[in-house]
Amino acid sequence: AQVKANIITAGTPDVELYKFKMTALTEDVDVTRLIVSQTIASGSVNATISDGKPTSTLTNFKLFDGSTQIGATLSSLSTATDNPVLGGYVDFNLGTANAYRISAGTEKTLTLKGSVNAWPGISSGSTHTFSLQANPLNESSVSTRAVTARGVGSSTAVNGPTSTATGNAHTVRRAYPLVERLALTSSTLNDGSTSQASVAKFKVTAVNGQVRIKKMTFSVSLTDTTTTTLLSLNNFKLYRDGTLMGAAEYSIYDGTGTLAADTLSPNDSGVAALSVSALSWQAGAAAANSRIPNTTSTYITLLLGARRTDIDEGDTGGSEEVIDSGTSNTYEMKLDVANANAGTPSTDADSITVQLLGDDTQTAPTTQNLTDLDMVTKDYRYGIVGLNSTNYNFIWSDYSANTNDHSALFIESGTGIDWTHGYQVPSSSTQDSFIPLDAWRLSSS
Repeated sequence: AQVKANIITAGTPDVELYKFKMTALTEDVDVTRLIVSQTIASGSVNATISDGKPTSTLTNFKLFDGSTQIGATLSSLSTATDNPVLGGYVDFNLGTANAYRISAGTEKTLTLKGSVNAWPGISSGSTHTFSLQANPLNESSVSTRAVTARGVGSSTAVNGPTSTATGNAHTVRRAYPLVERLALTSSTLNDGSTSQASVAKFKVTAVNGQVRIKKMTFSVSLTDTTTTTLLSLNNFKLYRDGTLMGAAEYSIYDGTGTLAADTLSPNDSGVAALSVSALSWQAGAAAANSRIPNTTSTYITLLLGARRTDIDEGDTGGSEEVIDSGTSNTYEMKLDVANANAGTPSTDADSITVQLLGDDTQTAPTTQNLTDLDMVTKDYRYGIVGLNSTNYNFIWSDYSANTNDHSALFIESGTGIDWTHGYQVPSSSTQDSFIPLDAWRLSSS
C-alpha cells in the first residue's frame, strides 16, 4: 500500500515518503537509474519560509528494497532548472555496474525514505508529494524517463513510466497534537437532575515538541421525547487531569455569540442553557450563520486561554493552552442535567450525544494568523476565532514561528503566524485515524 498522507515532524530521520512497484515479466531486468520527483506546496498553503526553505525541509533521501538500501544516500534535491516545475527530484543513478536486478516473473516494491530537517530549518506547513514522472527532467523532447531499465537477455529498453504515478502528500510540522478518545465512567443518563455529568473525555499529547491549542468545537445533540418536562443542559465546565480548570483558562459558548446569555460555562457569569426550545430559538436568530442549528443539535465552542471578558470589544483574545513536548493532558467536559426522563417504555427516553469535531472536510493544510470572526456584530461570533477570517473547528499551533512572532491574540488585526486547523490531526498513535472523535452518548438504555 502507498504511504499514507500524514503529518511528519522536524528532526525525524528515515521517514517513509513514497512507494512504487516494478515488475519483470518474461526476463530479468536491470534498473540503472531511478528519478523520483517531489512536488512541494508552500506559498499556496501559506507555509512558514522565514527560516527553513521548502526545498531543504527534507534531506538525506534513501531508496530501499525491504531493509536493503539501493544506491547511495542523496543529501538534497536536484533541480533541472533554477525554478523547478515540481520542486526538484532525487536521482539514484546506479549505473550498469551496480544495476538493481529484478528477476523474471517477480515484482518489487521500493520505498523512498528521507529525513526531516531539524527546526527551525523547516518550512512548517509545507506539503511534499513524491511521484514517478513521465518527463522528470522537464525536457523539451523527452529522452529520460523516471526509470531507466533494460532486459538482461534481450537488451531491450523498458524505460518508464509514460504517465505519472503519484503518492500522497505529507505535511511537515515542528510538532502535532495526538487527540485520543477516552471512555466515560458512565454512559447512563439518570432520570431527573444530575450535577456535573461527564459528557466528553479525551487525551491530548504533544508529539515531537510543544503544541498550543486555542479552540475546540463540539457537536451537541439532544433527544427530548418528553412533552411535560424540558431536558436542559447548563453549567458546562472543563477539567484538566481531574482538576477543574481556572476561570481565566477557558470559556464555552452555545454557538450563537459571546454575551453572558450565550456563555455555557459559569465563568464570566455565563447563564446559557441548551434545550430543545433554546435550540429552536437559535435556528431563527442565526439566519446569517452558515451553521444554522436545528431543533435538536448545535455546535458549541470551547475557547482555551480566554474567558468572555478577554474577547470584548477592545480586548485581545487572551492566552492559549500549552502542552509541553511528550506530555499529555486529559480533558473532561462536565455539565448539569435537568429534567432527564428515562421514559416509559424505555425506548421513549432522553439522550445526549457529544462529539469533538475535526476539520476533515479540508483537503490541504493551512498556516495562518488567528483572527476574530465578526459575524454580524461583535457580540455574535458563532465560532469566535478563526484562521484568516475563516471558521474552523480545531485550531492549534506547532509553535514554529520565529521568536516573538507567535501570538495567541486575535481580536485586533490577527496574529500568530503558525496556527492551523484540525486537518490530519491524528486520533491514534499510529496516525491511522484522525479527528473527529467518535461521539459520546448518554442515554437511559
